[in-house]
Amino acid sequence: MVVLLNLIGFLFYIAAFLCAIGVFVGFSDKTGFKIGIIALIVGILLIFGGYYIRQGASALEKSEMFAKSLRNGDKDKVVWQFRSLSDKQKNKYIEDIYNNFYGDSFSEKICFIEDFDEERIPFVIQKKETLNNDIEELYLQAEKSNNPDSWLFFSSQVPGKFFLKHAKPKLLDREFRKWCSDEDAWQRVLLMDSIVMAKEYLSRFENGTHIEDAKRIILNHSFDTYSNNKPPYKITDNFDGTTTLSIQNSSSVEINVNYSGTFANGNVKIPRNGSATVTVPNGYYRIHVSSYQSRAKSENSLETFSGGYRSLNYHIVRE
Repeated sequence: MVVLLNLIGFLFYIAAFLCAIGVFVGFSDKTGFKIGIIALIVGILLIFGGYYIRQGASALEKSEMFAKSLRNGDKDKVVWQFRSLSDKQKNKYIEDIYNNFYGDSFSEKICFIEDFDEERIPFVIQKKETLNNDIEELYLQAEKSNNPDSWLFFSSQVPGKFFLKHAKPKLLDREFRKWCSDEDAWQRVLLMDSIVMAKEYLSRFENGTHIEDAKRIILNHSFDTYSNNKPPYKITDNFDGTTTLSIQNSSSVEINVNYSGTFANGNVKIPRNGSATVTVPNGYYRIHVSSYQSRAKSENSLETFSGGYRSLNYHIVRE
């Protein structure tokens, strides 16, 4: 069917081309002016007809590919292909996707919302509302029991990042009213046992007394998330310190040093045979060094900055 529709659309374009010839012939002859007008109108209609037929063929092809992935149980392909479907097709398939790949546990519900968070279709909206109600109920149960195990259970069911992004505003207000002082906020971080909450503490208490502890939690977790390619070594102290980087460019071209780390991101341009000094918070950093010079080879590295001074020298060459 897809091939047939594409063929019909192509034939429409050919017919439109013939009409264009008719327009040229008709307008070049005063007696054929009416024929030229008719050919022009028909040609325009054929162009639009061919376009919409081929669009329909494309939509049908996407739908068939999606249905095949759904039958094969290929979740990654289903989630990726779903975004290219029409709203009508999305409404048709979304419930089957949920039943085939997701369950009723908190983790499965959260996974579903994360995969389809940008979709504004009724089924997804309804699942979000239900999950938000479940999160609120679980939170209130933990609050009522008021013991560490209840809060640890809550954080094990509802990741901190998801909680901050999706919980009802009134529930977030309820949580952060408990953060009325530095010490109260830190106790909430410990109770929730959440990396995200430790980051939230840093953003809310820039001069807090537990900054060192918060950064220790974050850095330890960050190091553990690296799989095969880990930073050179793990930071074991001076978690709230800084490292001063002395960056030397020994290349004959200007370089661009981009760094992305645990607590800071930035970009430094260094002229040829020049240098720059940058101070960054201690942490693990991915560094990408490149040049706008044509065919210049870039460099990538993973670094641990744990305090003091570090000298970095880059020499970019052409490929």
